[in-house]
Amino acid sequence: MKINLKKIWIAVGFLIFSALLNISNFKEVRAAISKYGLPGIYNAAPLTLTDNAGAALALDSQGRLILSTTTAITITGGGTGTAWTTATNYGETVFSTSTPLWFRGHIYASSTAIFVGVSTTGNIEPTVNNLYDNGKFGNAWRSLYVSSTAYFSGPILGADGSASAPTYSFDSLTNAGMTISGGSLSIITAGSVAIQPTISNTFFFIQPVPSSAGAVTLGSADRGWGDTYIDVGNKLSFDDDDNTYLVANANNALSFFSNASEVATVTTTGLTSGSNNGFDLGAYGKSFRNVFASSTAFLSNVTSTSIEPWANNTSALGAFGTAWSNVFVSGTVYTAGLTIDGNTTIGNATSDTLTVTARLAADLNPIANNTYDLGAFGLSYNNLFASSTSYLNYVSSTAIEVIGSLKIPASSDPTVLVTGELAINTTAASSSLRLYDGTEEKALYTTRPTCIVFTSTTAQTIGGLDATSTVELGTMFHPETWVYGYCYAKNGTGGVDFTDGDGNATNYMPCTTLTTSTRRTFSSNNTFTMGEAFNLRARLNTGAQQLSICVLRETDPD
Repeated sequence: MKINLKKIWIAVGFLIFSALLNISNFKEVRAAISKYGLPGIYNAAPLTLTDNAGAALALDSQGRLILSTTTAITITGGGTGTAWTTATNYGETVFSTSTPLWFRGHIYASSTAIFVGVSTTGNIEPTVNNLYDNGKFGNAWRSLYVSSTAYFSGPILGADGSASAPTYSFDSLTNAGMTISGGSLSIITAGSVAIQPTISNTFFFIQPVPSSAGAVTLGSADRGWGDTYIDVGNKLSFDDDDNTYLVANANNALSFFSNASEVATVTTTGLTSGSNNGFDLGAYGKSFRNVFASSTAFLSNVTSTSIEPWANNTSALGAFGTAWSNVFVSGTVYTAGLTIDGNTTIGNATSDTLTVTARLAADLNPIANNTYDLGAFGLSYNNLFASSTSYLNYVSSTAIEVIGSLKIPASSDPTVLVTGELAINTTAASSSLRLYDGTEEKALYTTRPTCIVFTSTTAQTIGGLDATSTVELGTMFHPETWVYGYCYAKNGTGGVDFTDGDGNATNYMPCTTLTTSTRRTFSSNNTFTMGEAFNLRARLNTGAQQLSICVLRETDPD
C-alpha cells in the first residue's frame, strides 16, 4: 500500500523515527514543510511505512498514522540498490546509495527515539535551555569525545575509580587523571595519588615545587595563609644551598641554623645559644638599642655608662640567694625601698651622720636585753613620746608628767623590791596595789570591810524582837559596790539586808549561830551612788542577843 505523502509527511517530520519505539496512546506524527510547500523528505521512489511483518501501516480518516504500543515502523526505500535522485528543484543535495535518510526539517519525538548511529554536520541543541538530559543513570553514554571545550554548569559525576584506572583520564595513558574513591577526589599522575583534596584538608603526596626559584609567591599581601605546620625534625630552608633553615625539634623547641650550624634554639623556657660563648647578640656598630629582661639576665661582664631598668620600680638588681658580692658607689644611691640582710654598719666614724626623714614601720629592738642605751650622758634625746606603754625598769628624773594614763605593771602576786616601785596584784582574792616604802612591801586595796553589831537592846528600842528594825547608817561619799557580806547571831537567829534612800534592798542575808558564817554574795541593788543614803534592816528573833554583820565595800570610779 502506498502512502499519500501530501497528507502524511506534512505531519510526520522527524517523528517518523520515533515510530521505531513502542509508543502508547494515539500519536500524531509531524514534519516541517520545505520552502516550496512540500514535505522535507525526498526520495526518487515512493516510500512505504510497514511494520515488522511487512504489512502497511494504517491511517485514520484524516490520513494520520495510527500507532499502537506494539507497532514498530520501518522506512523502506533509499537503501542499497535504490538511487537517490537530485532534488535541485527543491534545494536539496545529491545523496549516494550508502547515505541514510536525510531530513531538512525538524524531527519530533514525544517519547524516546532510538538511533543505531547518528552523524551530523551541524550542532545538536535542545529546544529549551537546561531542560533535557543527554543520557541517564543506567542508560549512559560510554564515551564522550570533545576536541575543543566542554562547558558544564552543573557537577561532573563519575563512578569510583582507582589510581591505575582513573575515573577521568587526560592523556593517552590510563594512569593519569582524576579518580573518585570513597567520596574523595584524587589527582593521579603515573598511577599514584599526587593531590587529594577533602572537605577539610588538601593532602599532597608529592613535593609542591615552583616552576623556577623565586617565581611563585605563597599567598599575597592581603591573602595570607593562616597557619603553617611543619612536622618535628623537618626543615624550613631559606637559601639555594639548603644550609640556612629552621628545624622544629622535639619538646617544643625551634632551632635556627646558619651555614648548617646551630646558632640559637627557642624553647618554652627561653632562648639559648647553639654553643657556649660561640655567638654574639648584635655586633660592634650594629648593636641592639635596648635589651629587656623581666626576670634574670646572666652576664659575665658588663661595660656601660649606665644600667637602667625598662620602667621605674619594675626590676631588681640581684635576688635572694643570687646577690651581688660588692656594690661600689662613689655618689648617691637612690632607692625607693631598701632591704638589707645580715649585719650592717652605717658609717665608719662618729663624724658620719645618718638622717632619717622616713617613718619607722616596725619595732626598734636591741639585740640583747639591758645592754644598749638610747642616747648618752651629754647626748640625750630632747623628748621621748609614747602614746601607749613605756616599760622602764628605772626612771631618774626631776619630774615626770603623765598626760593621759600611767600604766602600772600588773601580774598575779607581783614582787616589788625597789623604793617607789609599784605593781598591781591581779589575784582575785587579794587584788591590790603593791608598793615598796623603802623598808617593806605594802598593799593598798580598793575594797574595805565594814562591820556592825546590832544588839537585842537596840532592837527592843527600835522595832522589837521578832520584828524588822531599820537603822539609818549615813550617806555615801564615793560610788560603791557592795560585794558580799557575813552575819551570825549570838544565842538565836535573825537576818539583815541593806536599802538605799528609795527603799531598794540588797539580797537578804540570814544570820545563824555558827561561829563561821556563810558568805553571801550581793547581786541585787548592791550599787550606791555618791550622796545616796544607805540603811540597815535587821531582825532578831526571840532569844537572840545580838547580830554581828560585816560587808565588803568596793570603791567605784567617779
